[in-house]
Amino acid sequence: MKRIIALLLSVIMLMSVISIVGAAEITDLNTYELSSAEVETWNIHYSQAARDLNVLCNLIDGLLTNDNKGALVPNAAKEYSTPNGGTTWVFTLNEGMKWIDKDGNVKADVVAEDWLWGLEWVLNFAKNDSYNVSMPAEMIVGANDYYEYTKALAYGVEPGTELAEDAALSEEGMAAAKALGLDKFLEMVGIKIDGSDIIYTCLAPLPYFPSVATYNCLYPVSGKLLEEVGVDGYRAISWDTMWYSGPYTVTQYVHQNEKVLTKTPNYWNADGVKRFETVTIKMVEDTNKAFSLFETGELDHVTLNQSQLDTIYKSPSNPWHKYLSESRPTKYSYQFHWVYDVKNEDGTPDDNWNKAIANLAFRQSMLYGLDLTSYLARTNAINPYSCLNYAYTGNGVSVTSDGTDYTELVLNELGYNYGNRDSFNRYDAEKGAALKKAGNGRAKRRGSNLPG
Repeated sequence: MKRIIALLLSVIMLMSVISIVGAAEITDLNTYELSSAEVETWNIHYSQAARDLNVLCNLIDGLLTNDNKGALVPNAAKEYSTPNGGTTWVFTLNEGMKWIDKDGNVKADVVAEDWLWGLEWVLNFAKNDSYNVSMPAEMIVGANDYYEYTKALAYGVEPGTELAEDAALSEEGMAAAKALGLDKFLEMVGIKIDGSDIIYTCLAPLPYFPSVATYNCLYPVSGKLLEEVGVDGYRAISWDTMWYSGPYTVTQYVHQNEKVLTKTPNYWNADGVKRFETVTIKMVEDTNKAFSLFETGELDHVTLNQSQLDTIYKSPSNPWHKYLSESRPTKYSYQFHWVYDVKNEDGTPDDNWNKAIANLAFRQSMLYGLDLTSYLARTNAINPYSCLNYAYTGNGVSVTSDGTDYTELVLNELGYNYGNRDSFNRYDAEKGAALKKAGNGRAKRRGSNLPG
């Protein structure tokens, strides 16, 4: 179970000694990641992992970003609008943005065409496999068609052909798909540029489409970089060969040791954002090592494990007690998924379970009959209900143009909005018991016994 909410012990070490006179603001941040969360790729389009994107999204500017309260705010795009209720979205770029290398040398202007190259890369099966395809494919006119076109080309078959299970990639087809530029892409996909405007055409009115502009599926890549390093070179791009357009560049990287992010020189938005001079990310083997480095002043903050939290939280006299602070939620959500076709060890169907899980009343008895407070407390023992999330999509991931969370729209539509989240308010023991009883009756009539 990954951490959704953790308790963060965040403190400038000097504050614990002379907090009465205040402490200097941190200008060079020392933070950390676990060794298991080392960056795996420096290609922002080829990753779906937080371990990569937590770093990469500081190095390249997307169209929009989120402020410290989760609200959408302009970034590379200075403004955005829809002329027709959400079917078409227009993003207008800022002036003066540059691509630079790790040493701060200007390589090219950031232009609207860079977003064409970025989306083409994402949707081209031969270039990017199938990473980050799902959102644009489901939202942008022609995006899925172009993805399927490049996939068919890569396998050497006609578009629309169902691939056999043993289908093999075609060397000639892969080369042809990798050689594609923007012509076929623009012919098929609902995206175009007009000066500094990037215009997306959606499959339907999508008021929440701007929130997708914060995701790496809609990030740019310079066509000049692709020309310089080639398709395979960009696929395997590294920190010292990539181009940067964001608030930081990577100036030092030692695998499984540390990486240093340094604020970008002559950054286009230097007056609009507050940055550290440097951010040093140390790699540590576990949370105990991180806490040890924090205590010696080598880290400026640390996320506590349960044992550390218990020791500090339950002891008001502990020197760190007053510095406990709840960290922000991430954009990820976690769910239970039912398996409807369980097999026994001999490969035969588990008829009892399969019939039971097909029983709506049985499923609903668990929906309403389980109080998961203690489960949430495994993630946040002090404030477990801050972890509540009743939708597949995480809270705060997508919002409409009026600021309404997308999950609220879905829950209201389904009738699953349970109101204030100051308890596990979906739990209804009486309703759960009644549904279980009803489910048992149906199960017996169908020749199965409900688990539990």
